[in-house]
Amino acid sequence: LKITVLDENKLKKINAGGILGVSKGSKEKPYLIILENTEKGKEIHLIGKGITFDTGGLQIKPSDYMNEMHLDMSGAATVLASSILVKKLNYKINFKSLIPLAENMPSGESYRPGDILKTISGKTIEVGSTDAEGRIILADAIDYSKKFFNPSLIVEFSTLTGASMIALGNKANALFTNKKELQDFMMKISEVSGDLLWPLPLWEIYKKDIEANFADVLNIGKSKYGGAIHGAIFLWEFAKPVNFIHIDMAPKMTSSEEDGLSKGSTGFGVNLIKEFCENFQEIENIL
Repeated sequence: LKITVLDENKLKKINAGGILGVSKGSKEKPYLIILENTEKGKEIHLIGKGITFDTGGLQIKPSDYMNEMHLDMSGAATVLASSILVKKLNYKINFKSLIPLAENMPSGESYRPGDILKTISGKTIEVGSTDAEGRIILADAIDYSKKFFNPSLIVEFSTLTGASMIALGNKANALFTNKKELQDFMMKISEVSGDLLWPLPLWEIYKKDIEANFADVLNIGKSKYGGAIHGAIFLWEFAKPVNFIHIDMAPKMTSSEEDGLSKGSTGFGVNLIKEFCENFQEIENIL
C-alpha cells in the first residue's frame, strides 16, 4: 500500500477548511491519510470518518452520551482494516482509501455555531451544530477524492447519527445509495457477510432540509425528524455525480449481548468489504 499523510500545514495548502475547522478546539492536530492499492480498472474509494474523540464541541454532549465517543473513529478503523485486507488477500482492485482524522473539543479556539467553513472544492458549509462534525470532515475527504483522483464509486463508513439507531435499533446499519442496483448488491452481500444493512432513502426532496441561509449547505437538518437522512443527503451534495454508498454504522458501533463479541467495537464492515471484493465483477457491471 502506498501511504500519504497530509498534516495540518498540507491541509492548509489545499484549503481543507472542514477538517481544519472541526479540529480548531483541540491541541491534537488533524490529518488526512490516503492509502492506495493501485491496479488496473475503475477506482473504488473507501472513506471513513475519523473523529478520534467527540465531545460535541461548544454544543457539548450530555456526559452520558460521551462515554463511548472514543469510538467515533469506527468508520476510519473499518476503512483502514479493509485496506489492509484488500492488500493481504491480493485482490486486484483499484482501491483508494481516505481517512480524515480530527478531534472535536471545546475551547476558546473552537469552531462555533454560525461559522462558515469552506471545503477543498470551494463549497461552503454553515455550521448549525458543532456536534454534527463528522459530515464536515467527510466532505473534505470526498472533495479530495474527486479533485485528486477519479472515483467510479465512493463507499463511505461513518458513525454519523444517533437517528440511525432510533430508526433501526442496534441490529443493522443504515444504507444509502444513489442507485437501486448498488442498493440491491449491498443488501445481498450484507446478508452473506453478517454485516447487516437496511436501506433508507437518498431522495432529492430532502435537500431542502439542509438549505443554508449563508452558505451552500447546512450541516444539520432544519427538521428534528429524519436526522439520518439529513446526514446522508449532506454527504451526497459533495459526492454527486459520482456513484455513492453511505453506511451509517452508528447502530453497530458497539457490540450488543447477542453478538457474541467482546464489549466495545464490533469491527463492522470488514467482512462486508471482503464480500464486496469477492463479488467485484457485479460491481463493475453496475458501474
